[in-house]
Amino acid sequence: MSCSSHLAAVVLGFCVGGPVAAQSAPPAAVFRPVVAELRNKVQIPVLLPSKLPAVLRSREITDVRIMAAAADSYSVDLHYKGVGGDAGFAAFFSGARGGLDEAPAKHRFGLRTARSRRLVR
Repeated sequence: MSCSSHLAAVVLGFCVGGPVAAQSAPPAAVFRPVVAELRNKVQIPVLLPSKLPAVLRSREITDVRIMAAAADSYSVDLHYKGVGGDAGFAAFFSGARGGLDEAPAKHRFGLRTARSRRLVR
C-alpha cells in the first residue's frame, strides 16, 4: 500500500479537561525530541501515545515538529523522512484544556455494517 494512502487516514487528537490527567506509559520514542520542550512551555499535561499504530511505520518518521505550544494547548506534527511537503505528513497530535470547539452531536453516530466498521479500525 502506498505511503499517501495511509497519510490521509491518520489524524489523531487528545483533549484534556477537568482534573489533571496522568499518562500511564511514557510517550513513544518518536516524541522524545519534543517532550521536554512541550512540558516546559505548557501548563497542562502532555499526553502523547506510548505506541503508534503500525500503519504509521514509526521507524520512517524522523521529523517531529511542535506546531503550537501555549499555556493551555499544544500540537505536534510527525513527518516521514525524505518526503517533502504535505506528502510527508504522517500524523497530528494535540491537547487542550477544556472541551472541543465543536458542539456535541444531538444524535448517536454508528457504522451500520460490519464491513464499514472494519474499514475504520
